[in-house]
Amino acid sequence: DFGGEEPYIVEDLDAYETMEILTMDQEGTVSVYSCDSKEEVGRKIGELSQEEGISVIQPNYRYEDQALAVNDASSGEQWALQNDGTTCRVNCPADSSNGWLLAGRLSQSQN
Repeated sequence: DFGGEEPYIVEDLDAYETMEILTMDQEGTVSVYSCDSKEEVGRKIGELSQEEGISVIQPNYRYEDQALAVNDASSGEQWALQNDGTTCRVNCPADSSNGWLLAGRLSQSQN
């Protein structure tokens, strides 16, 4: 758990594929440390775990875009494929719990 007295530490050296360590302190400041070997990663984790104010020590994970291309001719009509949750196309807040109910009413009225 984050924010406790002890830092959250990923200790499995195999998880550090990039040989980079990401830390976050209690104020939310993020730092990244580059290492040349797993042994150096292990030593650096040990050093960082002794520092005051460190909340998280983990690998600097790399993410790759794995989105699939859509080749459906009707994809433009499928609003959910474009929906990132920040807008609502029926004049309601993005976090509205009535969104599906309202969408059902719109669908029924068009039949």
